[in-house]
Amino acid sequence: EYRVPRPPLKRAAYSDRTAYVMASMAHLAYDRFELGGGARELFEAKLNSGGFTLVDPIFHSPETDTQAFLAKNDEYAVLAFRGTEVTKIKDVLTDAKALKASVIEGRVHRGFLAAYNSVK
Repeated sequence: EYRVPRPPLKRAAYSDRTAYVMASMAHLAYDRFELGGGARELFEAKLNSGGFTLVDPIFHSPETDTQAFLAKNDEYAVLAFRGTEVTKIKDVLTDAKALKASVIEGRVHRGFLAAYNSVK
């Protein structure tokens, strides 16, 4: 049974426990939570097992086939995007926009910016 680990203690530097939680959230981004029903219930149960709650709404754009979720606990929040699924043409086309775009904070992959803008 997959379980999200309990959040780590605060640390000033790299934390293997924080890295593990982030990797777990990245893994959970591939659950089909956008389908609702039992899939979403199972997804939320996995988050809850690690002390996290889902912040509604989930993010899903049929236009770009982008999915993301925001989960939080008492100490921090995690925003996790599903990455490119090579069997989905919309994902591949979005990912193919590999040039960088300028934003206020710097530069970002145009495909990610398009995906982000479709769910923000």
